[in-house]
Amino acid sequence: MITKTDRRKLKRVLKNRYTKDVLKELSDNKVFNKKGKPFSIGYISNVFNGIKEDSQIQDAILKVYENRKKKQSKKNVLKKEVLKK
Repeated sequence: MITKTDRRKLKRVLKNRYTKDVLKELSDNKVFNKKGKPFSIGYISNVFNGIKEDSQIQDAILKVYENRKKKQSKKNVLKKEVLKK
């Protein structure tokens, strides 16, 4: 379950509009709801906010977090290199 402190930390990197990336991550890994359809954005938000608990969605959220964190660090390195010259 995602706790309040986890949510704050995740939110700093994910900001807004993270659900589409989570949906893409879930569909890439062929994770669907019990009806065989993609999870709804509302359900993903509920898992993120700690209302619902689903380990597969939590894993996908963490994967998206990890990917965005890597992108941010690459941008920061590039920015430092460009501004250094």
